[in-house]
Amino acid sequence: MIKIIPFVFGVLFHGISPSEVIQIDLKNTEDFQDLPRFWTSTGFCPPAPINASSAFLLSPSVRQNLELVASVPNAGITHIRTHWILELIDEESSGNDVKFSFRKLDKFVEFLQRIHLIPHVEFMGNPGRIFSNKSAKERKFLWRDLTFKMLKHLIVKFGQDFVTSFRFETWNEPDLLNYNLLNFSLPDFIDYVTSIREGMNEIRKISPEIDLKLRGPAGLFHQREVHKLCYGFLEYCTSNSCPIGIFTFHRKGSGKAREILTGGIELLRNLTREFPWIAHMEVSNNEADPSSGWSRPLRSNSDVKYAAELVKTVLIHWDAKMRGILENLETISHDNAFLSYHPYEFNQRTLLAHFRMNKSTPIYSEFVKKPVLGALGLLANLASSSGSIQERNDVMFIPTMGQETPELPFYGCIVFVSTAIGTQSVRITVKLPPGRKLVAFGEIFDQKKTNPGRLWRENSSPSYPDAKLLIKMRKVQTPAVVIQSRLMDVPEFTENLTVSAPFVLSLRFCENSTGNLPRRVENVRLNRISGQRVTILWHEDFQVGRCVKKYQVFFKATGRKLRKRKWAEITHAWHIPDCSFDFWRSSGVSGAYKVRSVDILGRHGDWSKTVLLY
Repeated sequence: MIKIIPFVFGVLFHGISPSEVIQIDLKNTEDFQDLPRFWTSTGFCPPAPINASSAFLLSPSVRQNLELVASVPNAGITHIRTHWILELIDEESSGNDVKFSFRKLDKFVEFLQRIHLIPHVEFMGNPGRIFSNKSAKERKFLWRDLTFKMLKHLIVKFGQDFVTSFRFETWNEPDLLNYNLLNFSLPDFIDYVTSIREGMNEIRKISPEIDLKLRGPAGLFHQREVHKLCYGFLEYCTSNSCPIGIFTFHRKGSGKAREILTGGIELLRNLTREFPWIAHMEVSNNEADPSSGWSRPLRSNSDVKYAAELVKTVLIHWDAKMRGILENLETISHDNAFLSYHPYEFNQRTLLAHFRMNKSTPIYSEFVKKPVLGALGLLANLASSSGSIQERNDVMFIPTMGQETPELPFYGCIVFVSTAIGTQSVRITVKLPPGRKLVAFGEIFDQKKTNPGRLWRENSSPSYPDAKLLIKMRKVQTPAVVIQSRLMDVPEFTENLTVSAPFVLSLRFCENSTGNLPRRVENVRLNRISGQRVTILWHEDFQVGRCVKKYQVFFKATGRKLRKRKWAEITHAWHIPDCSFDFWRSSGVSGAYKVRSVDILGRHGDWSKTVLLY
């Protein structure tokens, strides 16, 4: 059991009498467990036709989208699960010697590495149509050969440490006709999976220290007579050495987070009765979304409702894991990194609203962050250990705190979420350890304060929003500060809030100490969108107890007297808690840029390197 510093807090909500105050005494740590960051994965799929997947994955719009996805702070999103990623490989055989070109795959992986995302590789695709018109025996050899050569190439190109952080998985939902393009029969599918495992084993023969797990079968597991490949694969694993190390399945809801959890639990209970070996394996629901069909437009996808359901999904899965109901849960993933399209820019199941500016020369894309992306940023600030999930009057919350060491000062973070509708009055009281120089800070996503989709609709839902509307939407795309930095002169925090539900609220407490000073921002890069528009992006290393409040971006225009020009903060009227900023300037955006962080105690990090845009 890790050592936890003494910390007591209670939370009071409107309608709960003082005698019903929730209190958690952190002197008694039995209820607290290490909190793994099991929710930091997203995914997406290129549109049809499949043979155009490589061009789509390498397109400027996808790069913009993924850079903004990666801008969630503090490793809020780590892995990107990509359908048809093998379409980035070309087959260049000559005679009987099978060769592959990984040039396009390298380009995609290099980009992900640069923006600090980790590939989740599905062995899904038909590189150079190499598997077409081949016998079962030939396919079996080709899958083993492709797996070995691809992994060997990746390790040589990107290094063992990076590649071992990848996730590898079998074909996505192979029973669905729109995915099963190779027309797998059950014997074909079993040969396919076992051949991939054999290729991975060949890597271990030359590098024994590398242990790559294979996930699968990534199935829906609904009607047995329809999903014959996935059920047949489980039968194979019952009487043979099973090639997968982590069991993956898909369970979505029909609008609510609770349906995702109950569906997953029910599925695993039913499967383990027939296939007991699953009970001893790590499991992952890597399409744990509140609704099916990412492109199906729903108003709830556009606003804080979706953000709240995602946060609630994370909290109830953690609760089930803590209580042993889903003890072997390894990860969940959200399938929401798609590019939305007109006229459903906000209403599709995406992290960002995508506007394709088709009437501009050249054509380019604009993106607005939806509350669901920012909610992942609030979750990223959770501390390293957590107590039980609590729920009162439709408000659910998770208490977390950091480990006490000489290097790590006190840090506490509580995230509250409500999926109700309407105005709610909330009274929060937090009892804090005495004798500490603590500062409190609170941010919120709620339906009124942070709803760029509503602004868009109120302005007639334009296909091509102008700069004025884009700036207005971006002003409310990040969480609103509802509790300014407050120095605690007594060991108790109290606040009354009136919020518009659904909402996601983060409350952090940081100690004034040299052990948590702001860090220097790294990897500043500039993505020029047009002559008057640029996106500034950066990176900051993961912090166990993160006290960063916002980032400041400074700019000075180019010219003959660049050195004599003064730096101007271009984010002074903005709350920028994540690692990107969109800057528009009618006279042009060429110039010098630098970035620094500011924490909730008012301390500044060192300046980043200055980056020039010509």
